[in-house]
Amino acid sequence: MMIERVCQTEIRELKEENKRLKLENEQLKKGKGDVKKQQKQIFNHYGLDLQLDQLVEECSEVIQAACKYKRRCRDLNNPRILGSLIEEIADVKNLIEQLELSDVYIARRVEELKESKVKRQIKRIEKEKEIVIQ
Repeated sequence: MMIERVCQTEIRELKEENKRLKLENEQLKKGKGDVKKQQKQIFNHYGLDLQLDQLVEECSEVIQAACKYKRRCRDLNNPRILGSLIEEIADVKNLIEQLELSDVYIARRVEELKESKVKRQIKRIEKEKEIVIQ
């Protein structure tokens, strides 16, 4: 009985958080150009070395948040833990986008490699399916 009440409360909180995030996402899409300008301004202010240091720190935080989410959320769906993971992903993504904005070559090469890696993984999945069928 108590567990059901806790789960219902957490589900309600997750739904509210989801609504809030959707609204934020819509607002971000509207002002996306402004965000890019601001990211470039931030990068130019701090420079490559400091932003790389910050990226390392944020990557370690996203790893911690992902581990915590896997450990705790499978049972509880705790919106605070999910929110923490989302926040850390945003931090990492923000810094990566700053690096991409700082250099056209970086942005282009990241996109090329991303596409290549996705295609390679799809081929691996197809091979795995062939092995299962045989």
